[in-house]
Amino acid sequence: MVLFAASWQTVASLILVGGVLLGFIIFLAIFANYFRLWIQSVLTGAGISILDLIGMTFRKVNPNLIVKGKIMLVQAGIPEDIPSHAMEAHVLAGGVLAVPQNLVQFFGKFRRSG
Repeated sequence: MVLFAASWQTVASLILVGGVLLGFIIFLAIFANYFRLWIQSVLTGAGISILDLIGMTFRKVNPNLIVKGKIMLVQAGIPEDIPSHAMEAHVLAGGVLAVPQNLVQFFGKFRRSG
């Protein structure tokens, strides 16, 4: 006697629903991890997208540091011609963006080189 006789379509549909649900949970976890930084970036006009934030994590750059630094530049009235990837490169090269003075020095070097 077979207690659970299920057709292959039922099993396939359950696997598909489970996969979609798992994918949605993974997407939600990633989105929730970067949502706060992305909202700060959007509301202050820093212009850093969620994909940029995820990319920073893959490149081993602290996204919080870059977003806060970019927000400081925008609030200080420094023009938006410093892209976030230039700030990432500065951090990866061993530069420090932790204090506003370092940001202003970085801005001056960036303007002279470009």
